Amino acid sequence: MFPKGELAMKAETPVTACADRGEVKYGAMINPLLVESYKAFGATPSPLPWGEVCGGLKTNVIQGQESPAFFRFSTKIYEVTDCISYVGRNNSTTTLMAKKGFHGGPSPEGQKLAQKAALPAYAHTVVYLQEAGESALAMNIGMKPEMQVTVLNDEQRSCFKTAAVGGRKQIIERSGDRAAAIQAQMTTDLAATAK
Repeated sequence: MFPKGELAMKAETPVTACADRGEVKYGAMINPLLVESYKAFGATPSPLPWGEVCGGLKTNVIQGQESPAFFRFSTKIYEVTDCISYVGRNNSTTTLMAKKGFHGGPSPEGQKLAQKAALPAYAHTVVYLQEAGESALAMNIGMKPEMQVTVLNDEQRSCFKTAAVGGRKQIIERSGDRAAAIQAQMTTDLAATAK
């Protein structure tokens, strides 16, 4: 699993606490767990396919959206929002997967080589994506200098972290022990990248 960067909330007003979200409608992927996670911190989720998000922001069907920096720049979503808020709620994550037969196919030496190559690839990817996120944020601001960027401190982030616990429990309730193991691994990986 590779973290692709912290998700930031884009909206017309900055976010400094869960209470700021009130009745703000956030475009959310059509996924019941994500919908519940938005409800947990006080937003009103509006499940939308990605193709409707920019139009939804322009027409006030939704008032906010959440994505990592590189995505904001590549989709030009900064053109339809005035504020970017880093609340520490979530990281965008991608996975690299292969069938068990693929990994089990090579010899034990080949498997060790693949594992050995994975560690530096992971380290490189984490650094690259962090730099890409910083570069994309700078380009967002360069394209829209009036963009307001808010980064919450630990005290301000506490309500989001508290709300996230309920979301994690829901994932385990819906998906079982395997989900708990994946969550534990993701937590370990994210902690390692924060160093």
